[in-house]
Amino acid sequence: MEKQVLQEKILKVTELSEEHIEKVFESFLKKVSEVLDINQTIKIENIGFFQLKKEPVSRLERDSSKKSKKILIYKSVESIRSLGDENFLKLEIESTHEEPTAFSDSVFNLSIDKPSTIFDESESEAGKQTDEELENSIQSKIKELVASGVILDGYELLNKDFISADEESEAEDISVDDIDEKSMEEFEKQFSQSEEFDDSLIEDSIIKESEKDLDTDFHFDESLTSDEQKEEIVSEESEIEAASEPEHKSPFDELNDLVNKEKKSEVEENVNSQTVYDEVKSSLRKNDKGNKRLLILLFASVFVILLIAIIYFTSAPSTTQTQTFVAQKETTPQKPIPPAAKVDTTVTDSVKSKETTSEVVLLKNESKKQIKKEIPKQAPKTNYTGLYRKIPNDVRITDRIYFDGKKYTIQISSWKSRTIAQHEVQRLKKRGFDAFIYKVFIKSKNATYNRVRVGYFNTKNEAAQFLKSNKL
Repeated sequence: MEKQVLQEKILKVTELSEEHIEKVFESFLKKVSEVLDINQTIKIENIGFFQLKKEPVSRLERDSSKKSKKILIYKSVESIRSLGDENFLKLEIESTHEEPTAFSDSVFNLSIDKPSTIFDESESEAGKQTDEELENSIQSKIKELVASGVILDGYELLNKDFISADEESEAEDISVDDIDEKSMEEFEKQFSQSEEFDDSLIEDSIIKESEKDLDTDFHFDESLTSDEQKEEIVSEESEIEAASEPEHKSPFDELNDLVNKEKKSEVEENVNSQTVYDEVKSSLRKNDKGNKRLLILLFASVFVILLIAIIYFTSAPSTTQTQTFVAQKETTPQKPIPPAAKVDTTVTDSVKSKETTSEVVLLKNESKKQIKKEIPKQAPKTNYTGLYRKIPNDVRITDRIYFDGKKYTIQISSWKSRTIAQHEVQRLKKRGFDAFIYKVFIKSKNATYNRVRVGYFNTKNEAAQFLKSNKL
């Protein structure tokens, strides 16, 4: 890819003239390199992709301080779609070394016998202004163009296997002294891994070749059936068992067998006895649980019977006493009733009149008490007139709005001094408000306060609107 194509694309997007193509191109590359970090990629619309890379510097170009340089790799959108690594452009951002300025004899030239040029300050200032304006316009357009790009992390423009001819030559120029310890360690690891891999490959190849040689030497017949293979396996197993078992057992071996059998039988008996013991134990536990339940039921039933008996016997003597008392009453001889004595009628009439008068007095007293009870206590009424007014049921609704059960009032201020409160009421009345003082004794402060109020309002909203409109 040619550099000129990229320059034309940049000029087309920025809409700058071709006269300053080099300046525009340099400032564009510089701005892109400032935006990107190493191995970051930016996609700019209608231009392509740019990736910032670090490249080692060859010995000829190397300065004492710099061993690497920054480069920009450019690929167009078309080359990205084609999935090829051939069409890319490598752009250098910063010069690796500066050439020493050549010595000029004209520095010491006094311009004797030469025509003098007239220096016009106005022209130079105008030229400076145009240059600055041009520079500012270039920088602003390039800044907008780069800012419109999208930065992509972890996006590689080139495959790692693809290396240009220039990079190969530069890699050859790097000396052993310039290689870092980390790079040496990585190289050694890669080398050791490759050696292990090669050894395993060699071993596999040797084994395969040996197997081939064996096949060719012995010419195994692959026409053996599965039945024949099974017979061979069975015969081999029988031979192994026969080899493991001795042909004739000695008397010592027979004794050992008998002892082992006895031990096995004892172990089996112990195991069986243990299982029987466990079964018996579990059955006994079950029986114990059943017996415990029966005992609990018996105790509960006995306790209930005792309770019933106690209740019965405690209540029985009272009935017997009543029965004996009735029997004694019936058996006692009744005395004869004497004849009624004559009563004086005058005395009886006076007694009757006294009794009637006392009954009338009692009835009157009782009726008065009932009337007093029946008359309901009338709730204290709110006084809506005067300078000092009483509010029996004063409830705070908001910070400044209060409710007495019927109407709403607004508290303007609260004073200990009567005179200040009265002056405040007069001031509010001059403004046309219905102002008054409401006295309240506050226990926490142990003092009586004169609260200046304004009223009366039918609703809470009306009171709030009054506060807003009058700014009290």
